[in-house]
Amino acid sequence: MSEDKPNKYLRIGYSYKKIVERPLMSGDKLTVIQDWRKEAIKDDHPDNKNILQEIPKYDGTIVHPNHLSYKREVGGFYNLYEPLPYKPEKGSCETILMFLNHIFQEQIELGLDYLKLLYEKPTQMQPVLCLISQLRKTGKTTFLDLLKAMYGRNMTINSTQDLQSRFNSDLAGKIVIGVEEVLFEKLEDTERIKHLSTSRSFKAEAKGKDREEVNFFAKFILLSNHEETFLKIQPGEDRFWVIKVKPFEKEIVNLLDQMIKEIPQFFNYLLSRDYSTENKTRMWFEFKDIETEALKKVISYNKNKLEIELINIFLTIMENFEEDNLDFQINDLVNLLSKSTHRADLTKIRKIVKEKWKLKPAKNTLTYKKYALLSDGSFTEMSEKGRYFSISKEWINENFDELMS
Repeated sequence: MSEDKPNKYLRIGYSYKKIVERPLMSGDKLTVIQDWRKEAIKDDHPDNKNILQEIPKYDGTIVHPNHLSYKREVGGFYNLYEPLPYKPEKGSCETILMFLNHIFQEQIELGLDYLKLLYEKPTQMQPVLCLISQLRKTGKTTFLDLLKAMYGRNMTINSTQDLQSRFNSDLAGKIVIGVEEVLFEKLEDTERIKHLSTSRSFKAEAKGKDREEVNFFAKFILLSNHEETFLKIQPGEDRFWVIKVKPFEKEIVNLLDQMIKEIPQFFNYLLSRDYSTENKTRMWFEFKDIETEALKKVISYNKNKLEIELINIFLTIMENFEEDNLDFQINDLVNLLSKSTHRADLTKIRKIVKEKWKLKPAKNTLTYKKYALLSDGSFTEMSEKGRYFSISKEWINENFDELMS
């Protein structure tokens, strides 16, 4: 039995199994080890009375990714991770390098580090790589296709719906999970991606089977045409590397085919190339290195809409009344939002002011300038007493710089 072409039957522990390839909606195939009765094996091979003795035996299954010294059997366990389709060879890989320069642009050295880590240190956590552009012919999908050619069945390409399904056994044991046409409109979807990107295990579930906890080391690569809305990324989040990809100036005929021919040479290039970065965080890269303008735009768009509406109202009042500071009580804000599409109750407003903005009210009841919204949409000024909060234009500039730019 060759190591890269295992027998289609196995005995795991005391149970017989058959290796089958299940077709997926994406056109890909998922290698599955199914229970198989030994009577069925005998029936299928009536001319071979020794068929059961010829079936390889293992104590159990394991997922052990190792691209440099792959083994099908690890300590008596059957390795579910597949050998790569290509091995390193000396030679030129200029087409792949040209393509990667196009994808990663000024961050090409980081991109090559990302791919070197994927090849040499497959269990190392890495950021969620997001390639976005509303334009066509950028090479986003070709990037996934290239990685799929490199890593074979150790990579899966899914849709948004696939990732939202509770039946997720096809994610188990994969080194790369590519997701096309991403548009996660719920915060819980983003949270799931975040959680999985830093998890060492997850609960795999297949139809008709109990959930099973398995090792998890996959890297997510998300593609989307929705440049600002594909994910609900919150301020302070450091797990996403968002790159806005530009279209090719000129279409390259048979680009993927040319690059596939260079994969052995590219693997050799990665092995011979030194890292341009050091392991500084759990995801290797420092956030300052992978933070991009594209990420800032996503975060800015996804900031609390009520929060942004309040800031815009404050700025309007400051401009109209030529003030650098503004005082208010929580009840005042309900009136100021009365004509807004983002009306909110006192609880939500109080949470923003006290918990998110961390503003403190005056220690005593004092007189302040209160601003109110009139029926015609204009603002009026009056005197009021209370334990008011204060906000300044300088504070807004420091905390909402992207809104002010």
